[in-house]
Amino acid sequence: MLKKIILLFGIAVILFLIILAVLTFLSNRPLTKVNAENHLQNYFAKKALKTNKTAFSGIQVSVNSGKKDFQFQFASGSGKRISQLDLSTPFHVASVGKLMTATLTYQLIDEGVITLDTPIADWLPPSTLEGLFDFKGIDYSKHVTIEHLLSHTSGVADYFDGTTTGAKKISSAILQSPETFYHPLDLIAFTRDHQIALGIPGEHYAYSDTGYVLLGLIIEAVTGQSFENALENRILRPVYMLDTYMTWRQSPLNPATPPIADIWLNGVEVGVYRSISADWSGGGLISTLEDLMRFSKALHGGELISATSLKAMFSDQHVFEQGIYTGTGGMTVHFEKFFPLLRLPSVSGHIGILSTHVFYDATTDTHIVMNFGSTDKMVDSFKALIEIMNTLQRIE
Repeated sequence: MLKKIILLFGIAVILFLIILAVLTFLSNRPLTKVNAENHLQNYFAKKALKTNKTAFSGIQVSVNSGKKDFQFQFASGSGKRISQLDLSTPFHVASVGKLMTATLTYQLIDEGVITLDTPIADWLPPSTLEGLFDFKGIDYSKHVTIEHLLSHTSGVADYFDGTTTGAKKISSAILQSPETFYHPLDLIAFTRDHQIALGIPGEHYAYSDTGYVLLGLIIEAVTGQSFENALENRILRPVYMLDTYMTWRQSPLNPATPPIADIWLNGVEVGVYRSISADWSGGGLISTLEDLMRFSKALHGGELISATSLKAMFSDQHVFEQGIYTGTGGMTVHFEKFFPLLRLPSVSGHIGILSTHVFYDATTDTHIVMNFGSTDKMVDSFKALIEIMNTLQRIE
């Protein structure tokens, strides 16, 4: 699902990038911090007030740049459960949550309990792995490592929106059966029963939510805790992310956490659907701008994992789509790969199918968190990311 949306994004945004690159090349006037803040305020206000509100409830943005000494925040919109979208409104982070699953995995690696080369069969029973890695008549389950799952190179299919052998995709089932609650092993069983492996471990890159569910199960096996408890004990409490929790599985540490923003999946608002439990350790998190900003700062500031692990997480091993590279757990956007004249620093983090972003620019010590809350707004969200980065570069 995420890759399909990015493919559409790549086609739609190319003309915008050309125009922006030319304009940036011809006119790159310096900005004061006040001018930059006013510019972004006007930019996002226009985005939020678009007349076509189909499958869209609003925008939330937070930017914090250490070296530029610049902060910007914006929130505007409404929803079915909230009268006004604001900076504190929680939202579904989608695949941005993979950063936290990867972080938990690297914590265990840093502690020496597992390694990137650890076979997943050391921690998961044959009944769980059965049929997931059968490729051309050969079972490769004993060859799959932790690194293969982190880097989407295990060969396992993607339960969320991957090709099936006749069954409707989970992404469709979420909309058609809103009361269904999915347990992690239900998701694994879906891949086993209705999908086939895509390649030999280590030889085929294919984005896979199934792989990240397996990582969640491994985290449970290694820690002896539920994934939710491991997340709370190892990340949420230490980083003080009191408004972050696993949807339908966990309560926030802050009992006063407000209702969540609308969740628009393929044109349908699914915020109250139990079926969104289908997104577990692959990104089934609710969070806020402030909590994700805290997480990004802690992650890139070396508070959660070692420098070696952080480097591996964002190691640019595979091309996810033009301009977007994946490592073992993270993504890096190289803007010049979209268009050579777009000379902006690369940013590292992750995106989600609901047009959610968490990124970090090391050159200016800048953290960016955004939520557009809809699968239909990926193009707009990437345009906004480019606008933010371009504006930051112009600050005197």
